[in-house]
Order: sequence, then structure tokens, then C-alpha cells
Amino acid sequence: MGIKENREANKELSELYRVSSILEDALATGEMGNHTTPTLEVFSEKELSPLDIMKEEVNKCTKCSLYQQRNHVVFGAGKTDSPSLMLIGEGPGYNEDRTGIPFIGKAGQYLDKWLTSISLTRDDIYIGNIVKCRPPNNRNPYPEEEEACTGYLIRQIEIIKPKYILCLGKVAGNALSGEQTNMAGLRNKERIYHGVPFIVTFHPAAVLRNPSYRKDVWSDLQVIAKTLNLEVNGRKKKSEIR
Repeated sequence: MGIKENREANKELSELYRVSSILEDALATGEMGNHTTPTLEVFSEKELSPLDIMKEEVNKCTKCSLYQQRNHVVFGAGKTDSPSLMLIGEGPGYNEDRTGIPFIGKAGQYLDKWLTSISLTRDDIYIGNIVKCRPPNNRNPYPEEEEACTGYLIRQIEIIKPKYILCLGKVAGNALSGEQTNMAGLRNKERIYHGVPFIVTFHPAAVLRNPSYRKDVWSDLQVIAKTLNLEVNGRKKKSEIR
């Protein structure tokens, strides 16, 4: 046991002795009366939110073969109380698998610039993926892998209750739309997924590889800004986002 663990253990024992002493004194003097029985916070079970319970379940998931090579499940991150916007990508990459945090590589840094352009930050939104474990060599998820994770995504949406969804890339767009088409067929059309409207734009990694997509992405971001009553170019006006 290390120094830190010893300190924590000693702290818990000291608290236990303190409470025991209080109880003994109260019993000896007959002064329990209406006094509230002391409780030990260190021994009480922390109440978990539905999302926390789900996260524990996903961390143990073995529904598809992706769990065999993962370092971390990338569950999702951001505002969990009715965010105006939820972003959904296809799956974790190398950096995400190493940290358990979605979109933190070059594509994630680029995504942050997109958010800034419509007056948002990661604290304002929620970010998730179609699959929560990294496919080998960043390949697209197989249908059975998407199917294994679909229930988790639906539950996330039901718990978080985003007002709008932006799908990042063809994989996410096809998964939510139920179609098998290209970006031209996915973009410029609002659809509904489990009661939440969504549109599809290019994945940030694709735009980094092909800057010609920037114009299309900017057009899609302006749709989001207009729908959510956001100001573009980093100036924020009154909206539902807090």
C-alpha cells in the first residue's frame, strides 16, 4: 500500500473511531433522544445517475469483438442535462482509445474551432459516437459492431435529451438515418432519430484531408446556428444554451 492509500485508510479509521465514540457516549448517558444518528460518508454508497450506471455497464461490455483490443471505452463527454446540441461521430481513434475522451486528436482540435465559430464550447454540448470502442486501424465499424452499440446510443439520447443532433461523417449519418448512401445523399436534409431532429455534415478528419469540404461544413454549421438561435463568428446572443 502506498503513502496516499495509507493516509486515506487512516483517515477513514479516525472517522470511524470518532463516530463510535459519539455513539458510546450517547448510549452511556441515555441522550440519544431525537439526535440524528451520525453517518459515515466514507461508508455510504454514492447515488449514481442513470448515465453513470449506464457508463459502468458499457465499461464492462463484451457484446462485440472490439472490446478485446480496447484500452478505454469512450463513453461520451459534455453537458448531460438537455444540451441544445449533441455531436455523434463514428468511433474512437488512437488518442481517444488511450484516454477515454472523445475527439481529442487533430480532428478534435479542429472540431473545437467549428464550435467556436457558432458560439459554442464543449461545455455547452454532448459528444458521443456510434461505437464506443476503437475499431482496429481506425477502420469503419462493422454492422454487427454498430448494432451492438446502438442500444447504448439510444439510451444516452433518452437520458441526455439533446434538442438537436449533428452527425459527423457518413458512418454516423447512415447509422442514424438507416440508409446506406454517400454524403451527397445525407446532407441538406433534416431527419428524426428517436424524437430528436438531426442533420449530417462531414467528419472533421475528412475535412482536414480534403479542405474543399470546408464550404459545405460552414453551410451546415450555419443551419445549426439558425436552428438553435446562435450567433456566428464567436459572438453569442440569447439562446437556450447555458
